[in-house]
Amino acid sequence: MQIFLQKALFYLLISIPLFFNLSCSKEQITSNNVTTKCTPEVLPNQYKAIFINDLLPGATSNSPVAVFKFDQSLKSYSNTSCKSKSNECETHLKIQNISGYDIRISYSINYAHGINAWSVDGFADIMQDSTFDGGLLNCNCSWISVGSMEVLKKNVTYKN
Repeated sequence: MQIFLQKALFYLLISIPLFFNLSCSKEQITSNNVTTKCTPEVLPNQYKAIFINDLLPGATSNSPVAVFKFDQSLKSYSNTSCKSKSNECETHLKIQNISGYDIRISYSINYAHGINAWSVDGFADIMQDSTFDGGLLNCNCSWISVGSMEVLKKNVTYKN
């Protein structure tokens, strides 16, 4: 019986390094996978501002009443080993009320650059000297700074 226990202990001691060696192999495979994972290049944000004019109450000519502020972020895979992976883009909107009144503004936004085009309709209630967060508009990857961006004011109403 003592010989059986000695042999069992011997085989157990021999198999422990083999077990740890297999475990290290898995770590090496995992670490190789981490190095081949694609990390996108974060490009500088693009910004665009468009002023909207309207006739303020009691005024005789149009003046700026709101500023549509666009902020676009882009993560590119073009300089990585995953060149075929699609870029990641987001365009966000904030509307600043500069009229001196509380306003409700309805609008359409149209963007075009080559075959990339999108449009958004919306409205915002904005207190005077405040900014409305319009959130995410789209995930189109054409730069807003180079395309044709148009904000069409549909209607503006003023509250005292």
